[in-house]
Amino acid sequence: MKPEELLFAEYRHFSTALLKNEELGERRVSFFISLITAVMAGLVALWKTFGEPASNFPLRLITSAALLTLAVFGFVTFLRMLQRNHVTDEFKGLLDYLRERLSALAPAELQSYDLPFRSSRPRWLRGGLAPTVAALNWLILAVLGWINGLAWFPAAKTAGPPLGALGGLVVGVVLHWFLARRPAAKSEQFRAGVGAVILHGGRVLCFERRDKPGSWQLPQGGIGRGESVEAALFREIEEETGINRRLLKRIGELPYWVGYELKGGSRSRKTGRGQVHRWFFLEFKGSDADVTLPAKGEFQDKKWRELRELAGEVFTVKRPVYRQLVSFLEAGFRT
Repeated sequence: MKPEELLFAEYRHFSTALLKNEELGERRVSFFISLITAVMAGLVALWKTFGEPASNFPLRLITSAALLTLAVFGFVTFLRMLQRNHVTDEFKGLLDYLRERLSALAPAELQSYDLPFRSSRPRWLRGGLAPTVAALNWLILAVLGWINGLAWFPAAKTAGPPLGALGGLVVGVVLHWFLARRPAAKSEQFRAGVGAVILHGGRVLCFERRDKPGSWQLPQGGIGRGESVEAALFREIEEETGINRRLLKRIGELPYWVGYELKGGSRSRKTGRGQVHRWFFLEFKGSDADVTLPAKGEFQDKKWRELRELAGEVFTVKRPVYRQLVSFLEAGFRT
C-alpha cells in the first residue's frame, strides 16, 4: 500500500469515528430534552389537579423527587458531553495531522488552503451540547429552588421562592464549573516521537534521568503538531543535551516505527497509552564540552557506553526497542 493510500484510509476511518461521536452526543442531549419535556408535562398536570406544590407537602415531595432525578440525569449527561468534547478534540487533532501529511504529498496548489468554520472563541461562548445541558440543569435546579423556597426561607414569605430559585441557580453554576474543570480521562493513544542514537568511536552517548537517578537512556521526545520528524529530532537533541545540529551527521535511520506500552499507573495525558518513535543514528563530530545539559532539564549526567550494555539496563518496557537498535547497528544499518 502506498503511503498516501494508508494516510487516506486512516483519514476516512477517523472522520467516520468523529461523525459517530458527534451523532451520539446529539442523541444523548435530544433524549435528555425529551425526558425534561415529559416530566415537566406530568408535573404541570399534577399541579393543575392538586394545586400549588409549595403549599402541598406530598405534592412538593413528589415534585422535588422528580426534579432531583432529572438533575442527576442531567449531571451525568453533562459529564458525558465533556468526555465527548475531549474525544472530539483528539479526533480533530488526528485529522489535522493526517491532513498535513496528505497535503505534503499533494501537488503544490493543494498544499495550502483554509478550512471553514474555524473559531478561536472558547467552546462555552460558541454554544454547544455541554453548555446546553448545563443551562437545562440550571433551569431544573432553579425551579426546584422556587418550589421549595418557602420551606427553605419561611421568614421571607413572598421573597422565599425567588431566593430559592437564585440559590438553586448558584448551586448549579458552581457544580458545573467544578465538573468542567476536572481533567478528562487519560488518552488511550500512543504518542509519536523521535529518538537519537548519538555515536562516537563505537560508543553511544547516554544520559541519566534527573527524576530517576541511576536510570540511563538515549535522548527521545515528542513530535509537535505540524512539526516534521527531522525538525523534532534536532530540536529534542538540542533541548535535552545542548548539542548543536551542525555537530551531528545522520548516518542511519531505523526504517520503521517502534514503540512500547506503559502500565496503567505510568500513563499520563502527555504519554498516552505508550509511545512510538522513529529512531535515527547520528555521528557526533564535537567534544564533551559541546554537550551542555540544561540546569533544569530532563537529564543530570552524561556518559559514553556500549549500546548493547545500555540495552540490558534501560527501563524494562524500553528494552525490546533498544535491542532492535543494537541489531540494526551491528548489521551495519541494514534490515
